[in-house]
Amino acid sequence: AMGSGNPLDTEITSRLATKLSKISHEFSIICYIFGKPAGLINCFKAFFTFPCKPIVNVHDIVVVEEFRGQSISLFCYLNLKTWLSRKTVLRLR
Repeated sequence: AMGSGNPLDTEITSRLATKLSKISHEFSIICYIFGKPAGLINCFKAFFTFPCKPIVNVHDIVVVEEFRGQSISLFCYLNLKTWLSRKTVLRLR
């Protein structure tokens, strides 16, 4: 279930991955546990004008129901933060 507490419409989910893959400043991180997808973060690169540096906006964080309560979202976020620290990104938003 997403923000409204309802699952995304099937018509949306059937197009979502294809549409996201066409956005050059979007990237996703998927967490797998024993070969099964457990969590996902969708991010968008942006630019912060005042310090003249890139930033990353976290748009979605999703954890598959069977893996909830295991700190998967925190694990994904911390790994994203570590990865971005090597990429000279100013900050996450």
